[in-house]
Amino acid sequence: MAKFHGKHYYLGAWSYAFLDLLYLIPIVGLIFLIIHAFNTTNENLRHYARSYFARFVLWLGIAAVLGVIVYLAGGQQAFTERMNELFRQIGSWRFVP
Repeated sequence: MAKFHGKHYYLGAWSYAFLDLLYLIPIVGLIFLIIHAFNTTNENLRHYARSYFARFVLWLGIAAVLGVIVYLAGGQQAFTERMNELFRQIGSWRFVP
């Protein structure tokens, strides 16, 4: 997985692809992401996990802001209708505020 070169272990391209897939797993990926971001000795792995975590928080914030904008622009009824439409596309779920 990692090659030793001087003082650092460098990750290959396949390692980054594997880490992307690992971090996408809902709960296990988040656990590994936190462990890699804050508790690993490999600097490259730690920096990559921290950048992935920062992107995750950024996208979560953008989604929250957009949700508030949609809610304020159309009111609760429009928000509920849009969420129900989204859940209908995903499956048979229903959003009830």
